Amino acid sequence: MSKLPPLYTEEFDCKGCNKCIRECNTRAITYENNHARILQERCVFGGRCAIICPAQANKIRSDIDEVKDLLNSGAKVYVSLDQSYLSDFPNLDYKKLIKSIKRLGFEEVSETSIGMQELVAHMKDFMREKKEGVFLLSACPTTNMMIDKYHPNHSKRIFPFKSHFLTHAEILRKMYGDDIKVVYIGTCLSVKVESDENKELLNNTLTFKNLREWFKSENIDPYKEEIDNSLDFVPYKCSSNIEYTVSGGIKNELMRCGEFKNINFMKYSSVNNIKKALSGIDALSKRGSFFIEIFACPGGCIYGPGSRDESISVKEGEVVLHTSKNKYTNGYVKKLNSIIPRNIYKKVTLAKYDEKELSKALKTLGINSKEEEVDCAGCGFNTCREFAWALLDGMAKPTMCKTFSNKILVRLKIKDKDLKENLNLHQEIIDSVPIPIFYRKQDGTFLGCNRSYEDLRGKKREDIVGKSVYDLYQSNDAKLSNKMDKILMEDQVTQVYEHTVTKKEGDMHLLYNKGVYKDTDNKVAGIVGAILDITDRENFRIELEKAKELAELSVSLLKAIPAGIVMVDEDLKIIDSNHSFASIAGEEIEDLFEFNPGLKGADITKIVDFHKYFSSVFQNGENILKKDIKINGKIYEVSFYTISDQKVVGAVLLDMSNPSLRNEEVIERTEEVIKRNLDTVHKIAYLLGENAAKTEDMLGSIIEIYKSGK
Repeated sequence: MSKLPPLYTEEFDCKGCNKCIRECNTRAITYENNHARILQERCVFGGRCAIICPAQANKIRSDIDEVKDLLNSGAKVYVSLDQSYLSDFPNLDYKKLIKSIKRLGFEEVSETSIGMQELVAHMKDFMREKKEGVFLLSACPTTNMMIDKYHPNHSKRIFPFKSHFLTHAEILRKMYGDDIKVVYIGTCLSVKVESDENKELLNNTLTFKNLREWFKSENIDPYKEEIDNSLDFVPYKCSSNIEYTVSGGIKNELMRCGEFKNINFMKYSSVNNIKKALSGIDALSKRGSFFIEIFACPGGCIYGPGSRDESISVKEGEVVLHTSKNKYTNGYVKKLNSIIPRNIYKKVTLAKYDEKELSKALKTLGINSKEEEVDCAGCGFNTCREFAWALLDGMAKPTMCKTFSNKILVRLKIKDKDLKENLNLHQEIIDSVPIPIFYRKQDGTFLGCNRSYEDLRGKKREDIVGKSVYDLYQSNDAKLSNKMDKILMEDQVTQVYEHTVTKKEGDMHLLYNKGVYKDTDNKVAGIVGAILDITDRENFRIELEKAKELAELSVSLLKAIPAGIVMVDEDLKIIDSNHSFASIAGEEIEDLFEFNPGLKGADITKIVDFHKYFSSVFQNGENILKKDIKINGKIYEVSFYTISDQKVVGAVLLDMSNPSLRNEEVIERTEEVIKRNLDTVHKIAYLLGENAAKTEDMLGSIIEIYKSGK
């Protein structure tokens, strides 16, 4: 696994607020794949983005585990302790801090100030040799990187020495052997870059935040340690009063020595102020010699990204109060004959865009003219055109523009209002539908429903939305619904099925019609369904089935009656008849009956000679007409009667030669039909059509006829 860079973004923690992009003075942060990304080749590792990130997604690499590996390797590990410990561990006796650090396994603790003393001594030699010019000095690798990468024309003005961090590490190795390991502990982030590039001198680095975290994990509280007077900084306690961790501290040291009276001393801290200062240096160089001390962190190293959160004045006060106790001395003896030249960082070449490209980028923001370029700097860039450049370079996104965001916000509010109105309209529409309607998410939770569904479930919409079928249905009903939903989402075809739900009021027969709805990516997002209450229809179907069975039985019994029965329509066509009628009409007709049961459609005028009575009943509308008629040598009492509003005439033929059968059997068999189910006789017409209705009327007429004769 490759080592993380000193400063990086944890992409899953990033909330996309763009704060770091706005704050980055070197435009080294871009936004891609919904998270910020630090461009290492552009970064100067000031760490401002890590300090201000509200989600703590921008992180300074922790090297605690690597330092522990160094300690566990058996090597002697020395600590180079930054002077800013005075502000990060205020009011703490330094011997307590040394004791706590050594409890972690370190061999000895030395002050990084020794490296600064060495560096200042060589700087004085350099200034004596050069005598005049504009000298840029920083105890800060970040400012050196910034000048090399973005203002390389001023790189020649920087003192050509490696940093005091590396200088101190070299001194420790010279004094205690090249086989020792050196770890810097302080507030600085950019020293990690120097350490990564110079492992032969400085093996690793920790911030004071790392140190406090490590102390906590080992249950070490420096403030509660007993003072051990046998402990002290090695090789000695630095007597220098150089306040190099405070902006202006090195400048003050050079001024106090009184040697460089022809040089003007200046100081600047923060990247923004340094950038502004650099813009006027060329003009300044024509007016004399200047020594300019620069720090990337506001106020100096004491406010570095690895320090505790406290006001600058309080931190600076801690350092000043301590160093003021040391008497000034100009007698420092150099420990190194020369200092290795510093690394020169590669210039960052930024893309250039012409007027046409910048204008096109601005138009995407709704800025169509020069007058509309408000240069509000809300995006973090000084002008709209700088922002347009960042857009083209992939270093910004449109929503960082306040004007553009406000326009989008107004449009979204309008759309939100329209959407709410549409949703209300849609809800009113489905509420007006008398069929229960519902829609659920893919996970089965309800998104909404109409009033009919509320009535069906006996719950209000707010008690339904967000719940699952297991919250609203009985267990078996919920399991079936869940099962059918899974099938539906797999098949993605309209699903129709019936299900009976048991309620206190009785069973409900429901017909479900369900389908899927999809999102903008054409993926199944959920289910929409409608429910039909088919309870009445189902009950009616069951009753009709019973009625049908009874009707069929009635017809069978009617045909079995020994009296002859026939029904004809207005055209004197036979609608139906029984076997007894065919038998009375003669063998030829009886044979025909075998091929055409009921003699349906046959012309009555071709079957019997007394067809004129049917015509007479049709014409005169008699309710009952009785005639004694001789047929094939036998006398029959024939009763004619109207059926279905005189559209059908029926006849009952009773053999007078068989008086024992005259009433009893006819009445008995007819009543048997009727008694089967008096409540369902009226449904026969629905099931069997017009013929069945005529059969029903005939049954009733037969009973009346023969009861009167009885």
